[in-house]
Amino acid sequence: MGTKRDFEWVYTDEPHATRRDVTSFWQLFLMAYCFGGVLNKSLLTAVHEIIHNHAFGPSRPMATKVLAVVITLPTGLPIFGSFKKYHLLHHRYQGDDILDTDIPSYLEIKFFSTP
Repeated sequence: MGTKRDFEWVYTDEPHATRRDVTSFWQLFLMAYCFGGVLNKSLLTAVHEIIHNHAFGPSRPMATKVLAVVITLPTGLPIFGSFKKYHLLHHRYQGDDILDTDIPSYLEIKFFSTP
């Protein structure tokens, strides 16, 4: 540990505490929500393109998987594997009311519909 002489002592307010009083919580929240939403959507759009092999092509599947995992890390959700499975099934059976994974089931329709 150092002594008091090892530090530079100033007698002004701590800058973070001063800025905290000036910044509105709702301004900060709205800015973070909008900025974070744009970044999150951009990352998920990138994952969609990676699933279609647009990053490295079909000849480098391991590089594709690694990139997809790295890109989804900031979202906090490891969605690559499950999204790839269901999204490719959606493309294979697109428009089929039974096999298309993007068409809602009867239970989903009833649960999410308003009277």
